[in-house]
Amino acid sequence: EGIPTPLEISVNGKAFKLFAAIDCLFLEHDGALHILDFKTGRSGFDLRQGYVYLLMARHLYPTRKAIASFYNLESCQWSAPITASPIQLDSIQAKLVQVAQRHDSQIQKYRSNPSEFENIFTPNPDAKRCKYCQFNSACHFSAWEVSA
Repeated sequence: EGIPTPLEISVNGKAFKLFAAIDCLFLEHDGALHILDFKTGRSGFDLRQGYVYLLMARHLYPTRKAIASFYNLESCQWSAPITASPIQLDSIQAKLVQVAQRHDSQIQKYRSNPSEFENIFTPNPDAKRCKYCQFNSACHFSAWEVSA
C-alpha cells in the first residue's frame, strides 16, 4: 500500500497533514459513504480512528454523508456504525491541530538535542496497549512483562 497521500487541513491559519489509509470504501443504498476498516487478532475497535476516517471523508467528499465501521477478520465481529455531527468533527479537527502543533514542537526540541528523546517524547505505558505492542520486549517503559 505504501504511505497514503496526506490530506492537508487548515484551521484558523494552522495547518497539518493527516495520513489515513482506508481499507475499504463503498457506497450505501442511500448514497452515504461507508468506510470499513479491517482488524485482525485482538485489535479493538477504536472510535478515535473511526472519527479520523469521518473527518477525512468530510474533506474529500464534502457533499456526502459518511459512516465508519470496523470488522474483525478473525472473530467475524462488526462494530456498531460510527457517525459524527459537523460540530463533533470540528472539535476533532481542532484537537488534531493541537496534537500536530505539540508534535512539531517536540520534533524541533529533539532535533536540537537528540539525547533528550525520552524526556521529549514521554512514554505513556498502559498494560492493555503494551501487551500487544511490537516493541514491548525492548521498551523499559512497558507495563507488560514478556515471558520467555
